[in-house]
Amino acid sequence: MKPKRVVFCDFDGTITAQETFVGMLKEFAPDLCQQLMPKMYARQLTLRAGVRQILESIPSALYPEILAYSQSQPTRPGLEQLIDFLDSQGVPFIVVSGGLRVMVETVLSQAGKEGDSLLGRVAAIYAVDVETTDEFLRVKSE
Repeated sequence: MKPKRVVFCDFDGTITAQETFVGMLKEFAPDLCQQLMPKMYARQLTLRAGVRQILESIPSALYPEILAYSQSQPTRPGLEQLIDFLDSQGVPFIVVSGGLRVMVETVLSQAGKEGDSLLGRVAAIYAVDVETTDEFLRVKSE
């Protein structure tokens, strides 16, 4: 039996031309990023704990601005052609990200020819979900 193929692809800096999630964190929580990012890079603080702390310092009222920030992030050239090829071969395309699911969905929904969303052509997205009903964002993914 021939093994089934699947393509897993990172989002930030792979699908997008730049690190959109880190850019968003620096935009919406600059002071805490400046304090915690060096500790994460030095492995004095886990990525999970640091990112959670930064995300949960962002007021939920800024969520619409996070969506707007995401809308300005372009995809890397060739993404649509890659997905076209994978579709023609029957190979699912799965996106993984340590960033926010809503950012992935926003960028992919805008990518594609003549407004034809690539979001519907992605088999699955594995990323961080946040709750926006409290005063500050709250990470839902573990």
